[in-house]
Amino acid sequence: MTISTYQFKKAVKGDPPGQMSTHPKTEFEAIRRNKLYEEVADKLQQWILAEMKPGDKLPPERQLAEMFGVGRSSIRDAVRRLQAMG
Repeated sequence: MTISTYQFKKAVKGDPPGQMSTHPKTEFEAIRRNKLYEEVADKLQQWILAEMKPGDKLPPERQLAEMFGVGRSSIRDAVRRLQAMG
């Protein structure tokens, strides 16, 4: 089904006052997509709190990337995020 330009503009702008709308107006909330490094940072933080003791060093970047199944750049960004958080 195709609609004309007029029908499209009318649907977008809404119906003139006094006329019933055939298209209910729906308000949508913006959907925020987490970036991969943000999710990795959350998982890494959980892993650090559960498995590591103060003074322990993180495994090498390559090993972390394998553990979490992501690229090394995602690990680097996640570690930077955790460092910025303190």
